[in-house]
Amino acid sequence: MGLVQSPSFTSLVSGSTAVSSRALTTGRTEANVHNVCINAVFYRQGREEFDRLATAVPNTNENEWRCNRCNMPLLEVNLRLSVGSQDRIWIGPVGFFKGHCDRRPEQPHGWTCIWPVAAPACNSRFDTERALLEHMRDFHVSLGVGGQDSTIERAADWHSLEARTCGFGALIGGQRMQNANGSFVVPGSLQ
Repeated sequence: MGLVQSPSFTSLVSGSTAVSSRALTTGRTEANVHNVCINAVFYRQGREEFDRLATAVPNTNENEWRCNRCNMPLLEVNLRLSVGSQDRIWIGPVGFFKGHCDRRPEQPHGWTCIWPVAAPACNSRFDTERALLEHMRDFHVSLGVGGQDSTIERAADWHSLEARTCGFGALIGGQRMQNANGSFVVPGSLQ
C-alpha cells in the first residue's frame, strides 16, 4: 500500500477492487488508519446514541454540536449542485459526527467517508467538510435526468436509516430526500 496526498484528502491506495458492503465498511472503521474518533465508531456501530456522545453548543438552536471526547465542532455544511440553482446536498452534525477523526495538534480536522465503499477515494481522509461533500456528490449521489428519481446511498452504519435522521440530505428540483428500498431518493428531480 502506498500513501497518496493531495490538498483535500489523504488516501490509502491498493491494487484491490472496491467492494460495497457493511462488513468492509465496519472493517474500514475498525482498521482506523485515519484515527476516527472512538465516539464516531461507537455511534456507527449502534453502541451509543448521538446525544450521549456529543453535546449541543448553547445558543445555537442545536445547529452546532461538539464531540464529548475530542471536542470536534460539528455543523451543517451545504454544497450547491450547480451555479445559480437551489439544488443542494448537505451533511449535518450527525453525518459529520459519524466520520470525524480525533482532533490532534499535529493534524488538521479530518473526516472519513460514511457511505459504502464505491471507489478507492472512499478510503480517504478528508481535511475539509467541503471535500467530504464533494466526495458525497461524486460517488454517492446519482442525479436523475428527464424526470427520473435521484438516488443517494444510505450511510454504511447501523444508525439512522431514515432520511430525516441519517445526518445528510438533498434538495433537488424543490423535492427533499426520502426513504426508498436500500437507498434514499429525491423523486423526479431534474428535467
